[in-house]
Amino acid sequence: EHRLDMPDNARIGVITCSLAHAEVLDALGSLDAGEEIAVLKTATSWPLPDHLVTRMLTELDCVLVVEEIEPFLEEAVRAAAADIPGHAQIRGKTTGDLPVCGEMSRDQIGAALAKLSGKDYLAESSAEHRSVVDGLMDRELGFNTPPKFCPGCPEHAALYGLKMALIK
Repeated sequence: EHRLDMPDNARIGVITCSLAHAEVLDALGSLDAGEEIAVLKTATSWPLPDHLVTRMLTELDCVLVVEEIEPFLEEAVRAAAADIPGHAQIRGKTTGDLPVCGEMSRDQIGAALAKLSGKDYLAESSAEHRSVVDGLMDRELGFNTPPKFCPGCPEHAALYGLKMALIK
């Protein structure tokens, strides 16, 4: 089910789906402007909930699209905005506000939202991130945060096998 949380005083919004939504919520928890940012979680990346996207594009100043992998959702939002005169700025991977490659982290999202809102973001220190994993993954595999896979992903077994091989 699509869900839009839009505070009355919001001027910035986030459109997200899937695992990126959890990272957005984590980032908002450490952002000084968390109660001033609207969040639309789409149940699917296609089709878009046009009425909710249109509401955000007409009522807000700026919308950050946060998603994993390719900027598919961002491009769909841009296409929807083509018919809306004076729509909100659309930011995301294609504008350089978020990285195109690698895992999306709460700190990357928080930094982008802080830049757009002009508010402070309290980033997690790398020491805190590293305490979550056993250290081996950080040093040997180069992860900043533990990888997040959907339940049932075959990557769990591959990562475990890689980790065991590195221990030996």
